[in-house]
Amino acid sequence: MTHNLEQGYFGLGEIAAASLYSPVVSKVAWKGESPMDGYLPDIFEICAKYKVPILLHIDPPNGMVIDKLEEALDKHPNTIIIFAHANAFNSPENIRKLLEKHPNLYADFYAGFTALNPASTNKLEDFVPVMKQFPDHYRCKIA
Repeated sequence: MTHNLEQGYFGLGEIAAASLYSPVVSKVAWKGESPMDGYLPDIFEICAKYKVPILLHIDPPNGMVIDKLEEALDKHPNTIIIFAHANAFNSPENIRKLLEKHPNLYADFYAGFTALNPASTNKLEDFVPVMKQFPDHYRCKIA
């Protein structure tokens, strides 16, 4: 991994830091139990050293896994952590609270989930105020 970072790779991920509900990720043997599981804290330090972000898949977006995400953000303030598809089964207010509290947190927004998944309880426009409040902390993908 460090060899690739030394060669100019600009980030790591998507890393399965935790997954209970994803139809695919929840079934893989190599997923973590939380963002502080296993070697993840060491990987966060490597990311900080090389000044590269890490993209984490985390579900569900509440409870213990989010507590552990916050622990990771607090213990590794020089690591930029991107919360992958933060809008999936999550509210704009929850994302806002995390972004307000942790300057090293970024949010990956998967518009397709909110727009096309009947299980989404939000609309795309619900997230616009949070994106406007944190324009440099959002990464959006459409498909």
